[in-house]
Amino acid sequence: SQLDYNNFNCDTMRGTEAVTAAYAMATIEQGPLEIIPGVRFEHTSIHNTFWTTPQDADGNELPGYFSNNRTIYNEPLGSLFVNYRPGGNVVFRGAIWQSYTRPAFVQLGGGSQISVSNGVTTITQGNPNLDPIKATNVDLGAEFTTASGGFFSLTGYYKKLSDYIYDSGGGQANPNTSGEGTVLTKTPTNGGDGRVYGLEATVRQKFENLPGAWNGLGFSVNATRQNSRVDLGRDGFENERLQQAPRVMANAELFYEKYGFSLNLSYHYTGSYISSYDFLNQGAPWDDLWLRPIRRVDLHAGYQMANGLQFDLQISNLTKQYQYWSHIGRYSLVNSDIVDAGRTALVTVKYSF
Repeated sequence: SQLDYNNFNCDTMRGTEAVTAAYAMATIEQGPLEIIPGVRFEHTSIHNTFWTTPQDADGNELPGYFSNNRTIYNEPLGSLFVNYRPGGNVVFRGAIWQSYTRPAFVQLGGGSQISVSNGVTTITQGNPNLDPIKATNVDLGAEFTTASGGFFSLTGYYKKLSDYIYDSGGGQANPNTSGEGTVLTKTPTNGGDGRVYGLEATVRQKFENLPGAWNGLGFSVNATRQNSRVDLGRDGFENERLQQAPRVMANAELFYEKYGFSLNLSYHYTGSYISSYDFLNQGAPWDDLWLRPIRRVDLHAGYQMANGLQFDLQISNLTKQYQYWSHIGRYSLVNSDIVDAGRTALVTVKYSF
């Protein structure tokens, strides 16, 4: 900016968000069947204050000023949860419910710039009329427990999205120019529909039948496989992966719990995913910002004494893997940004009385 006054204030933004909700829920039990219908009404009032930088008719920058706008959402959200317990340590669960996510403050009330070129005034600003992202969610699952310390669950899920809007950092999501004649307005807009679906499995087993101290040993594993597709509302971006949504996530843990001792060796995996769409503003998906898979091994050891003293040692990233690795384009590593934070250790002593 040409004026220090504008430089000092141009990235200043304030927002308040007040949420009021009323809900009703009932529980209906019919033998092994439990039905829980519910409805929630949520009222949200958002008030944003942001800096406006104007120009005169010759394109010269003028001292700016604070502007504000307001957004109100009124959302009815229904839900239905069903649990079926036929016996034998088995539970079947089903659910369908509605949810919504409000757009970020920077999209509703981002800083405003007013520019003049060839007699045409262009106003670039946030859009307080953005719709929230709405979702209809469906879950179907089963849980099994055994008499020997075992647990198993399998769940399938589906999410239908509408009015999708993505996180664009400090820029506009899906910018659109409207108006005619000598005054044009450029604002973020909602995209189209999307969907997310996947399968999640969990297994946990403690070897309670082993003799002596060995029966404190156990393991647990959980894994998720999912697919996603969203329409950003931009030409060429009708079939993108959902932002921040890896296709594969998994955790595995070997643990020991006995005589006050606890030992946990865990492995965490998160698959690759899109962090930002069209990172270089080329108008095509080839320059999406991707994050490479993240792998981490953690170790925890602790001892709880009878007098209330507890000692813990936690070592994170035991094998010193990269904690962040982004690159432009899904298969290209030329423009890489890497965070190698190494291994960290934490020793704590607690006393309860």
